Amino acid sequence: MVDHKPKSIAEVPLSQEELEVLVGLPAGNAFKIMVVDDDPDIRNLLSDALTRDLPYLVESAANGIEASIRLGTFKPDLLILDIFMPEMDGLELCRVIKADPELNQIKVIIITGHPDHPKLNQLAELGYTDIFAKPFNLKKFLKTVDTRLQTS
Repeated sequence: MVDHKPKSIAEVPLSQEELEVLVGLPAGNAFKIMVVDDDPDIRNLLSDALTRDLPYLVESAANGIEASIRLGTFKPDLLILDIFMPEMDGLELCRVIKADPELNQIKVIIITGHPDHPKLNQLAELGYTDIFAKPFNLKKFLKTVDTRLQTS
């Protein structure tokens, strides 16, 4: 018998009432985060860390195109975004977000395995300066997430 349990709470479809019980406050009041990375291990690690003890609702996407589609229905307060992904990279997704009046207020934290790549300069020119080089300190990362969500 094969066990097909979800690897992350973010993979479990929940009703509004279940979400409220899970996060301890009305789901409409919980911060929403989208994790976008082509590495499923990174997505699961971050989703688990963000939902373990914190009142966050987390969605994930494997690339920029998938994230763009999900942004149509799930408007996150914060986007955690890898730069180098297939189909649509993080820089292009940031350009899409910046150009859309309904999305351009989303806060973005960049995660990358290439901390010296020139694309990071282009992201900084767009105003995205929170950058974490993989591997990164998870406690410091979670503190930055919380700080960004608490500031307007």
